[in-house]
Amino acid sequence: MYLNDAMTKLTTLYASAHEPLLTEALVLCATGAVTLMQAGTYTVRYGGDDELATIEGGSCDCDPLAETRQVCAHVIAANLYELLREEEEKPCPMTTTVAPYALRQPFALPLRSIHAIIVDLSRSFPECVATKTLKGNIISYLHWQTVARILDTYAPGWEGTVARVDQVGSKVAITYRLSIPAQEGLIHREATGQEDEAVDSYGDSTSNAEAMAFKRAAAKFGVGTWLYDKDSSAPAWRKQVQEEQLAGWKTLGARVDTAKMDREQVGAWLCAITGVARKMDVPLSALKAFLASLSKS
Repeated sequence: MYLNDAMTKLTTLYASAHEPLLTEALVLCATGAVTLMQAGTYTVRYGGDDELATIEGGSCDCDPLAETRQVCAHVIAANLYELLREEEEKPCPMTTTVAPYALRQPFALPLRSIHAIIVDLSRSFPECVATKTLKGNIISYLHWQTVARILDTYAPGWEGTVARVDQVGSKVAITYRLSIPAQEGLIHREATGQEDEAVDSYGDSTSNAEAMAFKRAAAKFGVGTWLYDKDSSAPAWRKQVQEEQLAGWKTLGARVDTAKMDREQVGAWLCAITGVARKMDVPLSALKAFLASLSKS
């Protein structure tokens, strides 16, 4: 059973439960906090490694406050665990051999969140920088082939198309659309590039304009933007975002403690769903969205 199907079924079963309870149950299950002891009996780690809830016969022995609710997150997490375990143990069609669910599907690498993709594309690659002299100034840039290799590595499956070709005076103007497949869907960003029709340097007007538009579209996903961190604006922006992230994590920690959820488990879950390795790389937008979901209770 797909995780979404399991969550839909649980939402139907526990229609009266607050959304944060369902979210907490998903976090507990996704971070390995649920353990099957024997048929019908589970343990769930929560609130730190020293706290353990036991679910037996659909009842939980967690703190007395849970008795004021119809059901606690630990019971929901145990049910979700059982639904996923049952699907995992189903035999393959036309055989009695039990195989993991993923191995019974056509093989395809899972898509990553666009947030995680942008984190990778925004990395600096100083060893890949080329230079040229323009009007007496040394310009640092990335060859379009290098940009394509970066996309191949960190955003496999990307697509690029020339959306428009226009004449602007004596210049050729090209609008390029770059599309990257992600968990959220196919993400599109466009940019333009221009070149004199009577180009007097390497290449021709259309290919040069397309290369410029391609690189600018890639920059909108983060590729090569570090080349322009030459004044105080870039460090100031990073500082602003970091301060907001720290404040967000502080607020989230307080909310999680109030809900008796485990901080480390919630942090690990947010990293997992956004595809990043460190908590400070979790996008500010994802952090704010999760805080908003907790505020609905």
